[in-house]
Amino acid sequence: MTTANKKIFIIAGEVSGDMHAGRLCKEIYKRYPDGALEIEGIGGQLMIDSGVNILHNIVDIAVIGIIEGLKNVRPLLRIFSEIKKIFEQNPPDLLILIDYSGFNLKVAHVAKKFGIKTVYYIAPQIWAWRKYRINEIKKYVDEVIAVFPFEVDMYKDAGIKVNYYGHPLIDIVSTSLSKEERVKRYNLSGKEKVITLLPGSRKKEISVLLPVMLNVIKKLKEVVPELKVIMNTVSNRQDGYKDFLTELELCDVFLEDKYPYDSITESTLVMVASGTATLETAMLHTPMLVMYKTSKFNEYLVKNLIKVENIALANIVSGRRVVPEFTQDDVNADTIYPSAMEIMMNKELNQKLRSDLRESVEKLGTEGVIEKISKRMVEIIEN
Repeated sequence: MTTANKKIFIIAGEVSGDMHAGRLCKEIYKRYPDGALEIEGIGGQLMIDSGVNILHNIVDIAVIGIIEGLKNVRPLLRIFSEIKKIFEQNPPDLLILIDYSGFNLKVAHVAKKFGIKTVYYIAPQIWAWRKYRINEIKKYVDEVIAVFPFEVDMYKDAGIKVNYYGHPLIDIVSTSLSKEERVKRYNLSGKEKVITLLPGSRKKEISVLLPVMLNVIKKLKEVVPELKVIMNTVSNRQDGYKDFLTELELCDVFLEDKYPYDSITESTLVMVASGTATLETAMLHTPMLVMYKTSKFNEYLVKNLIKVENIALANIVSGRRVVPEFTQDDVNADTIYPSAMEIMMNKELNQKLRSDLRESVEKLGTEGVIEKISKRMVEIIEN
């Protein structure tokens, strides 16, 4: 860090966290037009684009599952040691943590030792699993910025300071193209059924889910020849699907790396990996099938820790199973194909799903969320 008047250190460990951090930092910088603020931290390309000085891009080593995580212990330990040294020699005025709880709560512990104010923005989903972590949050975190309305009482009941302004995706999820521009971009005649594939952002996740999605596509094309297939890609994750380029070409898949929300909006159906993308898809009111698969060993380790009936954020927000979910052994083309076919071809069902999703996301607030959160961060720094 330089001799800037105010300093923020921010950590995001995955693609979705990088997105939220980038948007937040861009908004915070607006409140310091004289340059009297420096933000540095750990994250990815979107944070860099917003002006953050990134020390390490740990989005590149984001993992899924416990066993996969063990492979990256050494680089994470080195990064942790570097952060500890920064906190000791040149502590920031504020530490902002975004998700990535296994790593971030350890950093929060160190920050507490050095008297650094710590805010958890997009806190661990302890309502889903590892509820015991609320004790660590209470001990090491000064304030939580909740992103779901049902989180507020949970933190308040635990004696943790919490604020809720809505979900930040409300400000992010929107289309960029007109209907006419989308028709031209995807070369549509108006007769096609359109499916978008969202196989995740992690390389491991993509390697597990994309082959299944492509097998479903092959089965659908036997019945629906006029099927347009789009796959959204993440710019800093393109290595994740390089092994599948030949098969993607054979399935005539359009790779969308510029307008992800437009492809979802134009779709009859989305096949999506469980995660933030399910909420983004819900905000565009597009019917989806949600998939999640991890190793048998990971499944064994966590099966008694998970406390929710649904895995898809779209369903959790709804409080019921709105869109179909497929997990573990059910993540196969034979099991998924009938649901995909029904949602695509049954117009009444398709419209009902759109209506249900629209109703669900209304619970997540209105525009201006990130602006309100940035204002709160500045209040914490300045007081």
